[in-house]
Amino acid sequence: MERIISGEGPNASQFNATVEVRGLKTDKLPTEGRATYKGKAFDAHGDAGLNGGSLTYDVDFSNRKGSGKVENEYGGHINLEQGNIENGGISSTAHRYHKDNSIESGSYNIEFFGPKAEEIGGKIEINGNGGTDRLGISGTRGEIQK
Repeated sequence: MERIISGEGPNASQFNATVEVRGLKTDKLPTEGRATYKGKAFDAHGDAGLNGGSLTYDVDFSNRKGSGKVENEYGGHINLEQGNIENGGISSTAHRYHKDNSIESGSYNIEFFGPKAEEIGGKIEINGNGGTDRLGISGTRGEIQK
């Protein structure tokens, strides 16, 4: 994930901020039950501020769907809209809601990691603020409820 930031004037600068999520992908996903993954959303500056925050992601393995939310320390949040499990991952739309009720849209995708899908990792891309914000997401699941 990469974000290019630039400015004008004597203090102008341009740099690439990159975040990567890596791991051992799950070969075979559970076929029944529900699980909640808890973790973090982060950019090159960490998991605080307007972009980072706490991740909660719910997966229904029986119905092959998932959705979630990222909440930041300033009262804003990103809704990770419901998506279907396809090819070992989930992709769907994302909407960032600021404290002032402004909304920006984008997309997200996650993949499952570990022998029994114990973890998720992926990225969120939100279009706004004159560019595209790219965040990494990662989480660990609780027990699968059947």
